[in-house]
Amino acid sequence: MEEAREIAVSEMEAIEVRIGSRARHGAVVGGSIGAGLGALAGSALNSLCDAPGCGVSVLLFAFLGGLQGAFWGLLFGSQAVVWGPAP
Repeated sequence: MEEAREIAVSEMEAIEVRIGSRARHGAVVGGSIGAGLGALAGSALNSLCDAPGCGVSVLLFAFLGGLQGAFWGLLFGSQAVVWGPAP
């Protein structure tokens, strides 16, 4: 742990505090990527199917991929700290 040190007020330029995280941005980006990859995976599975009615729902794959991507994006984005001026 870092020890506290004294500095003069004239040496300070700004004081910043934590004002949030990038969780929402991470969820949006992760969800978009996950939905795209899910739709791609659903389409790839449908291309392997020769019999009628044996395909999968591409929309379901896109939704589930987006849900999983949003979760991971939220998880990683919540670790990115946003700093701003002290009130």
